[in-house]
Amino acid sequence: MIRLLLLLLGTLGAERPGQRVPAWYRADGRDGGPDRGTGYPGPDGSVGTDGWPGGPEALPPWRDPAGAIGRSGGGWGGRGPRRRRIPLGLKWAAALVVIGLIFRRAIAAVVLMALSFLVLSAGEFHPFAPSLGLARLPLFSPFEMANPDEATVIATVQRASYAGEFRDTFGARVFEDQALAFKGVLMALETYQQSPEEFYPYSSKYDAWLRHQATLTSEESRGLAAFNDPAKGNCARCHPSAMREGAFPQFTDYGYVGIGAPRNARIPANADRRYYDLGLCGPLRTDFRGKPEYCGLFRTPSLRNVAVRRVFFHNGALHRLSDVVRFYAERDSQPQKWYPRAANGAAQKFDDLPAVYQGNVDRIAPFDRHTGDPPPLSERDVADIVAFLNTLTDGYRPEPSNR
Repeated sequence: MIRLLLLLLGTLGAERPGQRVPAWYRADGRDGGPDRGTGYPGPDGSVGTDGWPGGPEALPPWRDPAGAIGRSGGGWGGRGPRRRRIPLGLKWAAALVVIGLIFRRAIAAVVLMALSFLVLSAGEFHPFAPSLGLARLPLFSPFEMANPDEATVIATVQRASYAGEFRDTFGARVFEDQALAFKGVLMALETYQQSPEEFYPYSSKYDAWLRHQATLTSEESRGLAAFNDPAKGNCARCHPSAMREGAFPQFTDYGYVGIGAPRNARIPANADRRYYDLGLCGPLRTDFRGKPEYCGLFRTPSLRNVAVRRVFFHNGALHRLSDVVRFYAERDSQPQKWYPRAANGAAQKFDDLPAVYQGNVDRIAPFDRHTGDPPPLSERDVADIVAFLNTLTDGYRPEPSNR
């Protein structure tokens, strides 16, 4: 009974077998780029390739291939402010469905799915599409699509190449009813985000290896070992790599952590030295103000498809995966490589976080070294871990069996 309830909660609003969902219905996010303002992600470079399904070959031509933070503005036409490199997170509904199925614990799973159903819909209750309220956020955020109102979104869709299919789905006169038309846009986004083949296909080489359909190279195998080893990368502490009760790993614990990423001077808001992005406690969020223990914490991202990303960390401070792994190994043992120096020559660690909150930064391995200590990862370990992370890219095709 509990499992049935979970499945019902998890599939509300999703595409069902035999259900006709027009191509535009899911493509509104994938192919809506030229519409400037309704697609996900937007053409202004305000989101890197982190959440883009299908890998780099699926990136539409209007995407900024470098994902360069700070080169272009956010919002409509790239003229808005820029403070972060990632969107507010449209994949919550699909992710929570997966979490619920992974845990499979009656009370915990029901509570989790109920939260996604009632709370994470951004204050709107939609009985048959719980993520519709959340889908609104990037459409109107000044840092992303920056549409001024619903009418602007609808006018954009009305001019789009898929406007005819939109009418076929919602009625020939749908654009005469702004509320209905806008709900149709949100339903398109919600349906697209719950398409398993797009958002969690589990089609990487690592998934094939877990299915015994592929063999990891010696470099990839060493990388997996170093990734899991508490004395080396200790990456699996926050990015679990093992299957759990038959479910494929998400490579995130969905928790929050502060790693002390270097300040990114290319973010315009950072020109003001008094400005800090404190993650959970502001300035964009206000619900955790007055809770200093949350300042500087950001959600742990999934490492699936991490090798196709162009920018890393909440502020896009680094642009190469190998540098990210190196940062984890050297943040504390060789801080001068990653942070600016003070007048006395000492490295200014955690320069993107006020001193009062620097105690929130993670100090557990591999972040347990002191200046001058040998790093927990050698250059070979770094290369091996990067090789392993490349096996997490979706789209791998196993060699056909000779049997």
